[in-house]
Amino acid sequence: MKGDGVLKRSSLWLALFSLIFLSSCQVEEIELIEIEKLKLQQFSADGIVIDVTAKISNPNSFTISVSDSDFDVYVNDRFISKAKIDSNVKLKRKTTASHSFTIKSDKLKSQNEILPILLQAALTGKVKGKVKGYVKGKTFLFFSRKVDFELEEDLEISNSLLNG
Repeated sequence: MKGDGVLKRSSLWLALFSLIFLSSCQVEEIELIEIEKLKLQQFSADGIVIDVTAKISNPNSFTISVSDSDFDVYVNDRFISKAKIDSNVKLKRKTTASHSFTIKSDKLKSQNEILPILLQAALTGKVKGKVKGYVKGKTFLFFSRKVDFELEEDLEISNSLLNG
């Protein structure tokens, strides 16, 4: 049939165009410049809430949105729970900017871990936090990339956490 040939040629051109377009788009690495704020807002049996402000550079010519994340959360070198970014994060094209977002965990695996950590937090005003996992970013309809990472920092403790 004559229509089948046109359909095959159209499909071939679409595939060729897509291949050329996709191969010409190079994704540069996103750079975490600095953690500006890391504050533990909640630490209870219901989970952990951490407010984060980070300076991030996106050298690409397109905006990247965080589409998925999954972390193991450790406090004072003890595994506490799984967590995810609970905020929309969009990295505008060709910018270096501060981005604020929240990380929220699942319910804590072991409630026996809470008391010693809260006691140390009350005495010192901080705890050692570590997140290990991945963040997945996407742009357009075609591109997504998963980046594994590990970050360890001292967490400032919210006054409301210590006082109430």
